[in-house]
Parts: sequence; C-alpha cells; structure tokens
Amino acid sequence: MSLDEEITMFQFGQSIYSQDDLLTRFRQLDENERREQYYKVDFLVEQLKPTHAEMEQATVECSLTESAIPDVVLKHYRKNIGIRWMNTLPDNEIELGYRLLLALFKLSYQRHFGLEKENNGNWRYRDLSSATTVQEILTSYRALVEDVYNNSSFRSEFVSIAKLCHAIDQLNQSRMQEPETDLEPQTHVKFVNHADIATDISRVFDDKDGYSYAILRRSVEKALARQYELDADLTRRLVSEVIDRHLQETYGTGFFS
Repeated sequence: MSLDEEITMFQFGQSIYSQDDLLTRFRQLDENERREQYYKVDFLVEQLKPTHAEMEQATVECSLTESAIPDVVLKHYRKNIGIRWMNTLPDNEIELGYRLLLALFKLSYQRHFGLEKENNGNWRYRDLSSATTVQEILTSYRALVEDVYNNSSFRSEFVSIAKLCHAIDQLNQSRMQEPETDLEPQTHVKFVNHADIATDISRVFDDKDGYSYAILRRSVEKALARQYELDADLTRRLVSEVIDRHLQETYGTGFFS
C-alpha cells in the first residue's frame, strides 16, 4: 500500500472519509484489484491488533448477523483476529467481507488514537484533516525515499531485489497460462506475490526466487532501520517504494501495480 493510500485509510479512521466513500472506490476496482485491496487493508488491521469485542461490535455496526457472514470469516476471526485468509472468499462475498474489515479497522484505530493522539512522532495519529499536515508527511517521506534510492551502499541490493521481483512476476504470469488441472472447481487462483513473501517466508514453499527475495529484503530492511533509525512499518514501506523505482526503470512495471 502506498503512503497516499494509507493516509486515506487513516483519514477514514478519523472520520474524514466515510465507509461509503471507501466502498465506492472499492466497487470501481476489478476483481483482482479488489482482492489486493482487501489484503492491504487486512494487513493494516493486523497491525492494530483488534480485540474480539471490536469484532463483535463491527458485525453490529455493519448490521450483520452471524448467519449473514461467510463461515470462513467467522472461523478465522474466532481463531485469530484478522482476516488474512479472506482471499478464499468467492468474488460475490468480497464486498461483504470488506465492509466488515473497514468497520473493524476503524474501531481498532480509534482505540489506538485515543492513546496515541499526543504522539506527534507517529504521523498516523496526527490531525489528518489538515492539508498542511498531510503535505508535510508526504514531502518528508518522499525526501527519505529519494535519499535511500540514491544511497550507493544499498544500490546493488535493491537492483538484485528488483530482479528477483521481476522473476517472481514472470513465474506468476506463466502459471496463469497453465490449464486448470484441479478436479474441484476453484473460484480463483492464488499466486505468490511480493506482500506474501515479505510478511511470511513460509508461504514461498519451493519457490527459489521467492526465498532469495525474502532473505535479501529482510537483510536490507534491518540495515536501513539501523542506519536511518526507522520503525518497522516505515522501513517496509520505504523498501517497497525503492524497489518500485527500480522495477519501473528497469522492467517497466511497478511493485504496486
């Protein structure tokens, strides 16, 4: 998720945007983009560590009964708050799950906001209704991206990571061209993507390029965090942005596309 997209999400958390605003944007996406957006927002929800009480309240705010919520949502929530595996939902239930996800995000965020709103060191809890504040956040971040991109100490590593990303994308494209061999009908096919690899190395299985990507990326993230004194969230986004620059320049495709 780009910083602009994340700012929009936290503006929603501060009631600057409504749930209807975000659902309207969601409906304008195609099926693959909806799943990708779903995954991005779920990653934010996981970071906020929602409670079971917030899950129950989210269902009430969405005017949903348990019978109306897909079983996969309820089972995963009961076991582990968050809906990381919601990509198993059929397409006609994605919006229902996304509504629930947005409600849970807002409830969890507002709990954190009440505790952190005086912490000006974390932009997520600043007043995002101020255009000046938002511009300051973007300007500062873009300057940091530029600095890291031009840092010769990391350039060869980023070039290698971008090459691995491109190889993973090529592999995914070839898999998409393969004929369906499953005996049971599938609602969609899930491939390894950059976000999966960056957050859970166990999902890569026997993908050699994916494994190399995960190891190299984590090494770079650790080094950058130490040198620039960054927190984990900012480091992950920063690394993704710089990878995106290299992918755009070398292969004509982006990390976020």
